[in-house]
Amino acid sequence: MYLPLAFIISLHPIIFCKAGKPKTVIQQSRQIKFSKMKKIMTASAVLILVSVLTIIGCKKQDQQTSDANLPALSQKVTNDFSTAKSNWNTHVGNLVTLQSFAVSGRINTEADRTAIINKISADDAMAAYGNILDETTMQLSSIGELQSQNSSSKKTILSYLDKQVNVGDIIVDVLWQTSKKSFTSTCIVHNDAIAWDNLLTGVFMMNKTPKEELTKGVSTTANAKVYNSWYKRTKSWTTDWVFGGERGYMECVIKINCYSNGYVYSTDRSDYAKMSLGNVISESKTLVDVGNFGKIQYALGVSTPNVTLKMNWNNFSVSAEGLGSKKVANGTETLAPW
Repeated sequence: MYLPLAFIISLHPIIFCKAGKPKTVIQQSRQIKFSKMKKIMTASAVLILVSVLTIIGCKKQDQQTSDANLPALSQKVTNDFSTAKSNWNTHVGNLVTLQSFAVSGRINTEADRTAIINKISADDAMAAYGNILDETTMQLSSIGELQSQNSSSKKTILSYLDKQVNVGDIIVDVLWQTSKKSFTSTCIVHNDAIAWDNLLTGVFMMNKTPKEELTKGVSTTANAKVYNSWYKRTKSWTTDWVFGGERGYMECVIKINCYSNGYVYSTDRSDYAKMSLGNVISESKTLVDVGNFGKIQYALGVSTPNVTLKMNWNNFSVSAEGLGSKKVANGTETLAPW
């Protein structure tokens, strides 16, 4: 039986084609395989992309959860850090720049407390000292270098840390940058205030020249028949925290009491000094009590913890030993009526 030629040719394109025509089926097969592979690759890429986004999302969620668990600084302490950054970088930013600060945790246990104290007092921990308003006094060194200059430095620092660092305190990492390297100091926030940082609490702010105030008045006896005059001069130095607020103060006062003719019949004096987180000395004595004028001598000093202040009674003066922030003032004051 014979089938019509047109019918046979219509059955499949592979029949009665030229020698190269069978590639049509192979090409179709390859195209189908490529299409399947493309679909598989596309599906895999989508799966990988979803996985990556899921991982990133989980990490971000974990980070957000971690951040949410960190204690928050009060607005007051946040403002204190901002003030410290401004004061520091304005006056001694060329020595070392305060870059940033960030809460890193809380001291939850006694073991945490011990670990933080050891970290702050480690030999490679950095410290600064000096008066940031007088760049010539500023120094930056490690605790180890401090110890090499004064063998009792670390012992002194540890004794203060034992009082300043407590369970429940917030830990803040402060980032610093010098021309050669960057480093981090560990700052302790206690009772809504900066309690300790090797740099921030290691320095203070004090004007180079003291403040002087002159006052005078008139006093009378009980029957108001004898008039007396008094004259007073107060010389004072105020030290401030780099993050704001008064840290210390020292002053000497001379007061002369005069008759109406201007004769000095007595000279009064007083001295005073105070320092948060540090040491003080204040002494004074009268050199000239009566006559045409009064005269006193004073010896004053304030310092950070690792500086030892000593009083020399032979020459009536204060000296400071050890690397740290300090201010001593030795001198005399003379006052006559005006």
